[in-house]
This record gives sequence, structure tokens and C-alpha cells, in this order.
Amino acid sequence: MKTAADQLCKHCGTHFDPLEPADEFCCGGCSFVHQLIHDSGFDQYYNLKGAKVTAPVKSVAFQKRDYTWLTESAHAAELAASNGAASLDLAVQGISCVGCVWLLERVFLRTPGALRASVRAHPGRIRLEWNPGHCDLAAFADSVRQFGYLLGPVGAENTVTNEFSGRTGLCGAFAMNAMAFSLPRYLGMEQDFALAGIFTMAAGVCATLAVLTGGSYFIGRAIRGLRCGVLHIDLPIAAGIVAAYLGSIAGWLLNSDSLLYFDFVAVFTFLMLAGRRLQSAAVDRNRGRLLGEALDPNSIRDPEGKPLPLASITPGTRFLSPPGQVIPVASRLIEDDGTVSLESINGEAEPRHITPGGRIAAGSLNIGRTPLVLEALETWDASLFRRLRESREEEARHPLLNRILSAYIAIVIVLAITGFASWWILSGDPARALQVMISVLVVSCPCALGVAIPLADDLAAARMERRGVFVRRSVFWPRLLRVRKILFDKTGTLTLENPVLENPDALASLKPDARRALLTLTFDSLHPVSRSITESLGNSGRLDPIPNSEVNEIPGMGVWFTDAHGARWSLGRPDWLAPAPPNSRTDAVFACDGIPLAALRFRDAVRPDAVSQAAFLQKSGFSLFLLSGDRPEKVRSLAAELDIPPQNSHASLTPTEKEQVVRSLDRGDTLYIGDGMNDSLAFSAASCTGTPVVDKGLLETKADFYFLGRSLKFLTTLLDTAKLRAKAVHRVAAFAVTYNIAAAGLCLAGLMNPLLAAILMPLSGVFTLAVVAAHFATPIRR
Repeated sequence: MKTAADQLCKHCGTHFDPLEPADEFCCGGCSFVHQLIHDSGFDQYYNLKGAKVTAPVKSVAFQKRDYTWLTESAHAAELAASNGAASLDLAVQGISCVGCVWLLERVFLRTPGALRASVRAHPGRIRLEWNPGHCDLAAFADSVRQFGYLLGPVGAENTVTNEFSGRTGLCGAFAMNAMAFSLPRYLGMEQDFALAGIFTMAAGVCATLAVLTGGSYFIGRAIRGLRCGVLHIDLPIAAGIVAAYLGSIAGWLLNSDSLLYFDFVAVFTFLMLAGRRLQSAAVDRNRGRLLGEALDPNSIRDPEGKPLPLASITPGTRFLSPPGQVIPVASRLIEDDGTVSLESINGEAEPRHITPGGRIAAGSLNIGRTPLVLEALETWDASLFRRLRESREEEARHPLLNRILSAYIAIVIVLAITGFASWWILSGDPARALQVMISVLVVSCPCALGVAIPLADDLAAARMERRGVFVRRSVFWPRLLRVRKILFDKTGTLTLENPVLENPDALASLKPDARRALLTLTFDSLHPVSRSITESLGNSGRLDPIPNSEVNEIPGMGVWFTDAHGARWSLGRPDWLAPAPPNSRTDAVFACDGIPLAALRFRDAVRPDAVSQAAFLQKSGFSLFLLSGDRPEKVRSLAAELDIPPQNSHASLTPTEKEQVVRSLDRGDTLYIGDGMNDSLAFSAASCTGTPVVDKGLLETKADFYFLGRSLKFLTTLLDTAKLRAKAVHRVAAFAVTYNIAAAGLCLAGLMNPLLAAILMPLSGVFTLAVVAAHFATPIRR
């Protein structure tokens, strides 16, 4: 039941703890977009969206992005246009429902020169068509950014998903035809019937095509696994397919109906492939929601504006770093002052003022309003940022599963050989003995597990999606069960991304023209204070900055502009252009012509439920750790607030030191949650990983899951879901063992035949699917 402390955001639908009872939105970004949708006449979006959870907008709507690449891509598309209309495919981040598809298409059609837009929700693609020379795609990208969507260049399509879709469809058709051609034989068709041979041959052709199309996937993976010394569930699946197919070929050649499993081969292959497709569907869908590395800069520009590949950077290379771009290599500032953020490197949110000649670390973010002219001090290959960006973890292997599969396969082979030898000796009929051996191999295929486990993965992922958590790897679930240590980064993970305005009443008391001037000073800025002010202004509804205003920045001091009436508006450090109130702590002063209008105070704030969640997790037996690059006094204060033992909190850590701490703690039982580039190496060392970041193109492509919203309440639901999935899988495994023992007994007794096998296989699959579905019918705990 929804309570005041468990509010649903009116725009995105995520859960949040309201600061005031009247709060309807989880962030200023959602409030801004909600008003923008209403003002634009797009209210139909909410009818189409329904109860679907989407990503909180946060500051995405307020931060301008560099779309130079899009202008160049559009120009190239116009040059290549041959039929009068130019077209371009783009990746989109933020699509989560049919409402998003509808909204993107409507926004584009309102763009001058636009012809049509075609959106594919999965894998997050939009195809634009326009009249060459009459459509500004960069302006369209900026428009949809204000609605919370990010556009990026199209990367490689998910070939695995496309492969599964094609294989599954073909195998489904082959399976239906194989069953149709086998049915007359089950209904009593005599062997001397004129079309009997043709029906059997047709069923064999369908089974052959199914093996070539779908069976080859499992056979190939089983062979590669054996070569690497790794056993997985694809091996018994492949063994069953091969045994049933070869036995059916032998039965066809020997004219023995008891060996004809052609329909079984086709149906079993289809079911296994459909199960595998289902297993990958959720994680592929969640991966497709993100632009990922499309947000990373793959090239920079020299001082003349020409593209400069990252690989060509050497010491002494001069280049430009536009606002909002990560500086890829350690550099020296050449001209003018600048402001950078080292948050992603050391966890400190405070901006750094850099003067000419000052050194800037790789991975720093230019949060100023003007481009920086820099000189590289190292090559791209030597850059820490390259190592952090390109580091990728390997999929975990499961030694216990290998041992279980080894024992299972050995038992099946022994039973099959024993049955073959016994029946040959006792009956003297090699064909009958061969039928017993093949039937043992066929019924021992893990059909129930092959369809039930993928369903459990899909239901678990869907369950978490309703809480704003998106799982990217199916192997995450069994690893999560072993977690006993939860490691948190500080800034942006346990604390909110931006500092919190302590006195929002100072903004509420401003006149409308002053509020608009303040938004003009902070809009599109990456400075943490500006982002916080912009979000706070957005909480009061839509507010547009003053157009054609040239905002000037003095790094380290503040920003200012002069409006059309000659008034000078400023926001900056106390006593810069306006005095601060005496005897009070003030972090920034907003003024007009030197007269203070608002004295603003900010503080770092933990996520609303971080304290209660930390207490619950520790009470549940989990050990909590705090790893941060921030200053020791800040880390100690937060650790004390969360009741994390002093020996479990670590401050002033470099990315490498974070990795070392994680490796020293990990025994296959760590969950690391972080949001910055300085967490990348630690991600590679932890058993499980998660991040609240979805728009930086780094950790979200490495994490096992990412989460939306500001709440940490999802952790208990995530852990409960892992246990629920494990319980369902254990029940299915117990049934599978019982079923295989009984089926193997029928085979060894000589009672199994192709018809019985064709009946038992789908029935066992349906039963296990029902078991899994019943387990996940449990409501989500709030």
C-alpha cells in the first residue's frame, strides 16, 4: 500500500520519500518535464505510459550536450540522399514504453523540415527522415533532451539477440511441420501406406533443418566449453539432440518406428532455443535502454576544430575540451582559467579552479562554460581513463555447477550403456537395445530446466523493473545469493548527486523575473551548485531562461549576465559582486546590480532512506563497507551516520586502491555499488556490481544492474527476489531429478517409445513453468 513515505513520482513512477507531504515529483527534472509535456499538448503520453516505471529525469533536462557529431552525421546523410529525403539512424536512451515512442515521433514531426520518424523501442533506435537543408537535427536532439531522452550515434546491433530471434522462428516452423508429418504415424498409419515413407522423410528433413538451425547453437557451445575445460547446461542439451537425431536416422535406415524421434528432435530444439531467447530477452532489453559507450568521446578536436582520434594523442598534443566533456589524458591548461570536477576520480564533489599552467588529471570533467585549451602530458595508451573505460570483467564460472553436470552426464552415460548392454544380452536384439539407450539419452535432456530457469530469470528481472531496477546479466542472480558484504561508494551513491539547497524558501520568495534570471545563470551548467539550483527551480514547474543572454563566467568566483534593460544579474561566492548576510553561513549569493536577493546554503545529503536501509541490512547479517576518494572527515561522518564500523570505512582512495580493498575482501561474496569512474576498477574486482548512473557511458555498461530514482529500498527487494528465484529453481530441479529417475526407469524397462516421449516432454515443461509462475505470484514487499 502506498504511504506518505513511499510516494510515486507523478512523472516517472519511481518510489521516493517526499520532503514535504505535497511533493508529487522525485526530482526537479521530473517536475520540469511534466510541465513541459502539458504545455506542449502531449498529455496523451501519460495515458500511453500507464503505470510503467521510467527513468527519473534528474538534471538531464537541464544539461546541454555537444551535438557537433550529429550535425556532421546529418550533413553526410544529406550528401548521400538520392530520393530527395535524407535519413539517419540514431540510438536513444530513455525509451521505456509506447508513450516514449509516441512522444519522440511527435516532437520530431514538430521540427521544421521533418518528414517522418520511426522508433524501435528495443534496442532503442530512431530513424529520422527530413528535407535536406531544412531540418536542424541538433535542435531536435536538444528538444528531446529537455524531455529526458539522449541521442547518440548507433553502435553495433545486438547480433546475439537477432540471431536468437531468427533461429527461434525457423525452429518453431520446423517443429510444427515435424509434428504434422509424424502425427499420422502416431494415429496408426500403416508402414505400407503409399505416403508413409514420404511423411517420415519430410519429418526427417524438418528435424535436420531444426538441428542445423537451432541445434548447432547448443552443439557449438558445448564443443567450445569442452575445449576450454568448462561444463555447462548446453552439453546435456547438445547430447540429447545429437543422440535423438542419430537414433532417428538409424531408425529410418533400419525401418524401425521405435527409433524415430524426428518430431522430438525438432520440438526439443525449439523449446530449448525459445527458453534461451527468453533468458536473454530481459537483460538485452535493459542493455538496450542505455547508450553506453556511445556517450564516450572517441575523438577530440584540435585548437582549429579538426577531429583528433584519441589514439593519436602524444605528449605535447594540444586539443580543446568543450564544456561537459571528460578530459581523456593528463594535461596542462594553456589559456585562461578553468573549472573542472574531480568527482569521478577522487569522489570529491567540490569544483577545482585551474589557472594557466595547472595540471589536470585524466578523467576530469570540464564543468565551466567555455572550452579549455589543453596540452597533453601523456599518450592515450598511458591514460588511466583509458584503463578505467576499457576494463571489462569476465563472466563468473561456477565450479559447483561444473561438478554437478559432470556427475549428471556420467550417470546418464553409464545408464545408457548399461541399458544397451543389458538388453542386447538378454534379448539378443541390437535394435531394441539401441532404442533403450537412445531413449535414456533423450529423456535425460534437461528440458524442464531449459525452459523453467529462463522463465525464472525473466520474471525476476520483470519484478525488479517494477521497482526501477534493471538487471543486465542473468548470471547475476546465483552470484547475488552468495553476497554477504555490501560495499558502497560515497558521493552519488549513498549521497545524492548534487548538494541539497538548505533554504529553498530563499528561491520561493524571489519575484518571477528574478527566478527567471537565476535560471538563466544556472541553466545548462554542470557545476554542482548550479545543478542543485536548477532542480530546485524546476520543482515549481516549468521555467524558461531569458533568451539571447550571454552568461559570463569567472572561474572560481561565479557567473553573471546583463539583461536587455541593463541590469546585471550575478551568482557567485559571497562578497564577490554582492555582500553576504553577516553572521550566517552562505555558500552562494544571487544578486542584481550588486544588491543581494538570495543567500543560498547547500549541504551534502545522504539518500533519504540510506540510514534505515543500512540498519536493516546489518541487522539481516550483511557487513557494510564505505569506500571513498573523499576526505577522511567526510567519510568518517557519513560512516558514523550509517553506523558503519570505523574499520570498514576507507577514505582518500585512488581507483587502484579501491580495487585492492575490494580484492582483499572478496571471497565471491561482495556487492559493490558505485557511480563514478573511480569505481571502475573496483567493479572488475567485485562479484556483483550495481550503479545509479545511466548517462555517463561507463559504469552502466559494466554493472550487473542499474537502478533509477533516489531510494535504496530496492536492495531488500533485490535480495528477496534472488532468494525467490533460487527457491523456484530448486523446486524445478527437484522435480527434474524425480522426473528423470522415473523416465529413466521406464526407458530401462523398455517401456519408453517416441510417442510417450513426445507427450512427457511438453507436459514436464508446462508443469515446471507453472511452478515458477506460482512462486513469482508473491506480491513485492514495500
